[in-house]
Amino acid sequence: MGHYCPEGSSMATACDTGYFLNVTGSDALSDCLICTGGMYCQGTGNAQPAGTCDPGYYCPPGQNDSAPVDYV
Repeated sequence: MGHYCPEGSSMATACDTGYFLNVTGSDALSDCLICTGGMYCQGTGNAQPAGTCDPGYYCPPGQNDSAPVDYV
């Protein structure tokens, strides 16, 4: 989970920061899901969002920080 394996490749590729993938057997970048609004997905290869955003912060979909300074 958190990775997909493109057809013909023997190496798994991590979903980008701000995305997660909670199933196995995926073979395309498009299978990665944008992090849910109100949550954050820090780093790469997330199987699920890391957690909820800190109190007082707004986290739009795709956020990778629990306290985004642009969304106070």
